[in-house]
Amino acid sequence: SGEDISFKPNKLKQAFNFLIKLWSAANFNQLNNFSYDKNFKVDVTKNNAIENYMLFALQQTAKTVKTNLDKYSFNVAYKELNDFVWNTFCNFYLECMKKPQFQNEYSIHLYMYIWKYVLIMLQPYAPFLTEYLYQTQIDNASSILKQDWLKPTDYAYNEASIKDVEIGLTILNKVRQIRNNLGIAYANALVLNCESITGNELASINSILSLTNATIDNKVSLNKEQTNY
Repeated sequence: SGEDISFKPNKLKQAFNFLIKLWSAANFNQLNNFSYDKNFKVDVTKNNAIENYMLFALQQTAKTVKTNLDKYSFNVAYKELNDFVWNTFCNFYLECMKKPQFQNEYSIHLYMYIWKYVLIMLQPYAPFLTEYLYQTQIDNASSILKQDWLKPTDYAYNEASIKDVEIGLTILNKVRQIRNNLGIAYANALVLNCESITGNELASINSILSLTNATIDNKVSLNKEQTNY
């Protein structure tokens, strides 16, 4: 890749934490008895807004990672993959899978379909762990080394819903950061004011913000004793 990477102990800790994150996701799948269906076919007409976004994000990540791997830019590819797996898949999508509206056959199979390609993309960076997880959760009769990379597919994405989820994710991450920085417990509900977000967009984003016990309510006005972030 043309980039020299210095050895730093904290890089080992980051890698360890990432693998623990991946292992925790695998445990979540096992505890919920999620299984992969090799005959599953994506049907975007059945996707909710979050599933629509996740399929889009998977396609974009696979394309970017493959482009950088082909150029031997392994570090750039890893950064892209790390962000997708840690923030988008584990911190967001996996949490959504705990909600009742995702507890249906199609949603579970789509989730495991995306999980399969998460493992395939990570194989160059964690060959032993991904091989084990692939054989225990996807296909015990084959090796991850024999699997094809995700093929580019031009799904009829709902672009408006993708934008709504992207906005919701940005706000979600900010709210989580505020909670962490100020020590605000999850049990304490947060009410946000954002007058530029209305209608269907508001409902979609509030569904995402429910993951951190927050909501946008434009009927609430901030007073001088409240902090506007």
